Amino acid sequence: MKKRASWGKRLEQAFENYKRDRHYFKSAGTTAADYNRAHPSSRLSQEEIREIDSYWARFGVRLKDYRWHQMYYDFTGIRDPRFLPQNFANSVIYPYYNDRKITAAWLDKNYFERFVPVLRFPETFGQKIDGRYYDAEHRCYLPEDCAGFCRAVFSRLDPPETVVIKKTTDTNQGKGVKLHSVSSVQELEEVLALYRSWDNLIIQRAIRQHPFFAQFNSSSVNIVRITTWRKGTEIVAAAPCIRFGIEGSVTDITRVNGREIMNAIGVKEDGTVMDQSYTLYGERRPFTGTLNKVPFWEDIVSLAKEGHRRLEHFGVVAWDMTVDENDRIICLEYNLNIPGTVVYQMAHGPFWGEQTDDFLAFLRDGENQKRYIPRKIRLRGKKSESDS
Repeated sequence: MKKRASWGKRLEQAFENYKRDRHYFKSAGTTAADYNRAHPSSRLSQEEIREIDSYWARFGVRLKDYRWHQMYYDFTGIRDPRFLPQNFANSVIYPYYNDRKITAAWLDKNYFERFVPVLRFPETFGQKIDGRYYDAEHRCYLPEDCAGFCRAVFSRLDPPETVVIKKTTDTNQGKGVKLHSVSSVQELEEVLALYRSWDNLIIQRAIRQHPFFAQFNSSSVNIVRITTWRKGTEIVAAAPCIRFGIEGSVTDITRVNGREIMNAIGVKEDGTVMDQSYTLYGERRPFTGTLNKVPFWEDIVSLAKEGHRRLEHFGVVAWDMTVDENDRIICLEYNLNIPGTVVYQMAHGPFWGEQTDDFLAFLRDGENQKRYIPRKIRLRGKKSESDS
């Protein structure tokens, strides 16, 4: 006889279901809606809707909302039901592959070098962790000895040095990244005073980019985003894109008047870039650069895969990599909670292409369907392909 879950366990599961369902519909498709309003001709035929329904029913899902497919079909010209809606990826897929109860610690930028020592990260001059300061030798300084910490940090600089100060937790879309030119210990103290309320931060050397990355925008640190998936014992990569900022921005993603601004250009399998860049909202521009191949491309892909091998807890990892003026491959950060799907599918079509069925195979399990699929889009009472 199957043991009935305790009252507390059932209440906890009900609350998790509520949060998941609420998150799914809250993030249903703002970007897709904006795109489709700007492109009123982007309509799906009834046949295309039936094809989408038939494909997702194999995994116990009835999407009901077709705005993401409508956008991707129109932008790419590819009619393929395997496109991943962003809110479905965020609310269903990534919580399965990456348990969010444990991602928070691994996403603290102060620990990236310790978690993934096979990669080079930006040179660190000092850190603030839980309100205490630590220099490059990991000597501890209490908040009242900020001056001593600043002297230790300044001794490693080549003034005037431009340093990057980043929040190390609860960051996204380029928030919490600041550039400062420092010429003296006193000036560094004044800079840190601006961030006194931040309990966790990191001070790093600013990156001067390889000409390939700098050609997209000179003020921002531009990156190649590669997403890796732990497929059994193998690490596979997909959907690489260059992301670059707008004039005057420090990071590759910016918010202007509450609107997320992201420029991207797809990277082909051989490391050459595609003919056009584009934004989240479907605006296209021809590539006019003089360098069209990502430097050290094969090494970048290999390092991303090797880095993922060190993150054993996680099934999907998105890597932000660049190359500096000294031809060193540098990892800016890795992403676990919401690796993103939108601009990458705009460039490449369905994110995992021919591997999509394998990527979604966990949803053929009835228990996973109950645990991860929001109730309003779950085909309850109907068999998935694996049950038939």
